[in-house]
Amino acid sequence: MKKIPVILHTDIGDDADDSWALAMLLRQEWIDLKYILADTGDLNFRAKMVAKMLESAGRSDIPIGLGVEASGFNHLMASHVADYRLEDYPGKIEKDGVSGMIERVRQSENGIALLSIGPAFAVAEALDKAPDIAEKCDFAGMFGSIRRGYDGADEPHREYNVFRNNAAAKKVFSAPWRSARLTPLDSCGVVRLEGENYAAIRETAAKGNDPLIRELFESVEARRKAMNAPDEGRSSVLFDTVAAHLVSSTRYLIMETLNLAVDDNDFTVIDNVNGRPMDTATGWTDLPGYCRFLTDTLLNRKPEL
Repeated sequence: MKKIPVILHTDIGDDADDSWALAMLLRQEWIDLKYILADTGDLNFRAKMVAKMLESAGRSDIPIGLGVEASGFNHLMASHVADYRLEDYPGKIEKDGVSGMIERVRQSENGIALLSIGPAFAVAEALDKAPDIAEKCDFAGMFGSIRRGYDGADEPHREYNVFRNNAAAKKVFSAPWRSARLTPLDSCGVVRLEGENYAAIRETAAKGNDPLIRELFESVEARRKAMNAPDEGRSSVLFDTVAAHLVSSTRYLIMETLNLAVDDNDFTVIDNVNGRPMDTATGWTDLPGYCRFLTDTLLNRKPEL
């Protein structure tokens, strides 16, 4: 099987979906993670979140880059890495992650997938420094809200990854990517693991014989406790897993090619004059099938592509 080279751009450590998406990628044998860019907020904290998960998966061969510092972010999983020392990570940490990303895109012989699942501070900076990289990237991202909002609301919302840095989102949406796939809230905003799927993940974590799933679940629990949230017996909304899925497949999803742009009010709009075409996941043909696929992937059950 030919592997897909991937750069992951993430703000892991606030919401839990970044952790689920990273675990998903690490379990997909057709994905070749070349670089992980930890972006926004306290970069050392985010790098520790990545490093701890990579170590649990035996993948400290994957280099981690530090993105762009930014204030005003909630580090809800901080307790999970409070005792983790980044200097003890056996892999490579690059302080200038933006340059590291640019270098790896330019070195890729046949292009590379760029998966962005956080506010696009570092991606925008990379595009400013090296606009040529867009033409070598197959972009996949979790951004925006077209017709539906959070939790399946029947109106669009200002989506987090857009409104936390409107200018950066505008650059992402206007860049001349080699190809672009997007999951807005219309599709990813309703994804949760529950019932048998969630129970299987939870049981595996409790047994402790799968270090990656144990690490994932412990980080999720750290966030829940930090929020003083009840244990609902299901996952939080797993927005970013859908973007990770789009790197290699559109199965289970309704896809539309839409000319999209970000307006000054932080909304993602169809703009047939100034927008750029993006293959957009606007709904589901089989959401239960996707949830089974995600569970099988995480538990190494070798799901069908």
